[in-house]
Amino acid sequence: MKVIEVKKITAYISAIIFMSILFLCLSRIFSPVATTFINNHELMKVEKQAYKTYSALDGKFSFKLPSDWKAWNETFGGNEIIYHMYFVAPDNRLHGMVQVWKLEKPLKQFLEESKKSAVGVIDFKYYNIKEIMPNKKKGYLIEYSRAVDDGKYIKAQEAFIEGDANEVYRLSFYSNENDWKSYYPLIFNKVLKSFEIK
Repeated sequence: MKVIEVKKITAYISAIIFMSILFLCLSRIFSPVATTFINNHELMKVEKQAYKTYSALDGKFSFKLPSDWKAWNETFGGNEIIYHMYFVAPDNRLHGMVQVWKLEKPLKQFLEESKKSAVGVIDFKYYNIKEIMPNKKKGYLIEYSRAVDDGKYIKAQEAFIEGDANEVYRLSFYSNENDWKSYYPLIFNKVLKSFEIK
């Protein structure tokens, strides 16, 4: 092999190594910038999002969902769930429901019993609950991540709001943990604040 060919090969290898190192350095610098830009763009979309109003229980309850989400009602046997609407975001990564329950026990007791019955059966990465007061109505916000069959985790945000006559108004958002977006809680709060209970 000629000396000139060896020098060319060495130069090519050196150039490839240099470009790889440069790419790694630049990606560490620009990756957070790109992430911030994407997040800001998504937040702007959330702020401009149009919402559609839904009415339930003969006008006693209304709420809003983003207008481009698919939503449909489902009925269940029994008297516990008296209203159920399921919804899915256009990218199919976020789904959830709005429900109205008729409980025979206080909401706090129901939530405590639900958590106790799930522990051991469901593997939670974390489970947090706190009191909230949306629209001057007492309720609870629950955030958790739980294992599913394929070794992945589902991230959830749920609100349970107390109404009159043992009625409970529920909002739930679910997504694969890896697909969860930083702006989902903003949409969640907008939907929750749109709850009107008469």
